[in-house]
Amino acid sequence: MTQRDWQKDMDLVQGTIKHDAFPAWTEPMLYWLQEAKELQEIVSGRGREILRLRSLLGGLNDELTATEDRADAAEAREQQLKDAVQLAVNDLELWSDKTLAAKVVLGQLQRTLSTLYPDTPAPTPEIKQQFAARPLDEWHEEMGDMLWWMFPIQEPPYCGNPLDSDWSDCYTHWTPIVIPADPAPKEGEHEI
Repeated sequence: MTQRDWQKDMDLVQGTIKHDAFPAWTEPMLYWLQEAKELQEIVSGRGREILRLRSLLGGLNDELTATEDRADAAEAREQQLKDAVQLAVNDLELWSDKTLAAKVVLGQLQRTLSTLYPDTPAPTPEIKQQFAARPLDEWHEEMGDMLWWMFPIQEPPYCGNPLDSDWSDCYTHWTPIVIPADPAPKEGEHEI
């Protein structure tokens, strides 16, 4: 293969650019001439700095990508937290017993925090949250489905609401359905 002088070739390409001789070839020619220049410098020993800079830029690019990923994850957690707070506020308005409602909402928010921020301790699973059974007349349609109990408790609760076609008048009290938060990802797993 014939040894070429990249500088002469670059001057030739610059001349064709001025005359707009081969507009579709201009960008590829400039790219490959620049590559040839860098390879010639590397081969001649003057390109060590170029290799070092390329390596440094690659590392910075990896670091930037990781930082962007962390920022995206933080933004997603922030949105989930906003959604949880809004849901809690909405739920709080449905309860007539605000003290009990505050306890339930607090539990929901603590579970959400424990899944979003693994260093925040979750409520101990051995401790069951007690819900006082609410009488039928405190339920309204906007509250949706609940767990309905008949006392004394001798069988599992009915899940639904008094408007269901299979509703039985034997159910006199209700408790909310507690929907668990998504489990926190285990260390080393990635969220989808």
